[in-house]
Amino acid sequence: MFDFLSIKNTVTSLTNNIAEVRKSAEKLRQERDLVLATSLEKADVIKFLHLRLDQIASDYPNKLRKSIDNYLNAPAAQKLSGNNHSMNFLISNAAGINAGTLLDGFSFLFNQQLKDGISRAIEQMDWPENTMSLSAQKVASVFDAQINKLEKEESELLKHASDAGVTINF
Repeated sequence: MFDFLSIKNTVTSLTNNIAEVRKSAEKLRQERDLVLATSLEKADVIKFLHLRLDQIASDYPNKLRKSIDNYLNAPAAQKLSGNNHSMNFLISNAAGINAGTLLDGFSFLFNQQLKDGISRAIEQMDWPENTMSLSAQKVASVFDAQINKLEKEESELLKHASDAGVTINF
């Protein structure tokens, strides 16, 4: 006689296994989302803004060089005229005054003062109580890797069941 109970138990075990994989993946998704939704600590925000300021400032020497080159390559009569705005190269590009270039210049010329001001301003701000460091938030990528592994496992289990002619319904 054919052992239907054994088949039923195998399908039930497979269904439970898939359900457990789904449950584990969902739990990891919730933990990941909680990590991503948590505010950063003040120190990390300050560090990020300081790095951004440094990035902006790093463009200034090249932009200044181009502006100076444009000035030096201008005809002598234009350089000597009263309307040449000879100092514009400190805050402009070839097309004229540019707020981005002005920001680059200030970021370069007053880098430490701006960083100190940013730090003071953020330290004075009210901040959420439950914060997390940026390094702790990087754990989200670990969650993603584990979630992907579980999703792949679930997909393989469903494929094996389908290949065997078994339909798993949830």
